Amino acid sequence: MDKQTIIEAEINEASKIMQTNVINNATSYAGAEVAEEILPQVKAKRSTWTWEVINIEEVRKKMIGWTEIVTKDDKIDEYLKAKKAEGILVEDFIFAGVRFFLNKTY
Repeated sequence: MDKQTIIEAEINEASKIMQTNVINNATSYAGAEVAEEILPQVKAKRSTWTWEVINIEEVRKKMIGWTEIVTKDDKIDEYLKAKKAEGILVEDFIFAGVRFFLNKTY
């Protein structure tokens, strides 16, 4: 064989090895990362804490000073003000039958 044929055979063999490696790498890849569109979270223009009575009987039993026939709003507002001063980490919570929640205005 002449040198030209030997070189062509080596190039052909190297090409086949390279193609096999590329195919193996492409098929063995577990999964492509998919780009996810991240939308910005809409922020509230103003957030204020408020409350509503869920169970008037529970309020009457646990915090009798908060009720007459209806809730004593000033007492509940006083409690909420104290809780806000401590720092509230959640957007809503229930205490003594009253649900306190963050009212967001957009």
